[in-house]
Amino acid sequence: MLIELCRQVGARTIGVYISFGSEPATDVFILKAKSAGLVLAAPRTGPEFSMEFGLLEGPTSSSSFGFLQPVGDVVEPEQIDLIIAPALSVAKTGARLGRGGGFFDRYLEDFAGPVAGVVYDHEFVSELPVEPHDANVNYVVTESAILALPLTR
Repeated sequence: MLIELCRQVGARTIGVYISFGSEPATDVFILKAKSAGLVLAAPRTGPEFSMEFGLLEGPTSSSSFGFLQPVGDVVEPEQIDLIIAPALSVAKTGARLGRGGGFFDRYLEDFAGPVAGVVYDHEFVSELPVEPHDANVNYVVTESAILALPLTR
């Protein structure tokens, strides 16, 4: 599904999370995307709940939160065509519920491209509570569908 979304939006450089815990897996997508010649970058955390994307080539290291992050060069927001973001839930309005640190919300303030939230079918819901700083997603990708959501970013 994620490769199909990349094709739909014409993305060549993709920011993608490295799945962790119970999140929908991205490992197969990462392998297929690299085989297709796409450039991948993954998030890594910084001080004061900041986040940047690093080129996903070569080694990774474990973050203080336990997930893997790249050690490659920084990829600037304007270089990324599509961000694939983890979510605990996504609403039909485009609201995305993350893990609560606000890393993605802060990063997305300076990102103009499309964002896809990846969830399991049962995590795509009618509505979610939102805060003023929450950044919506443009697409939701589940194991059975790719759906465009209202443009509210």
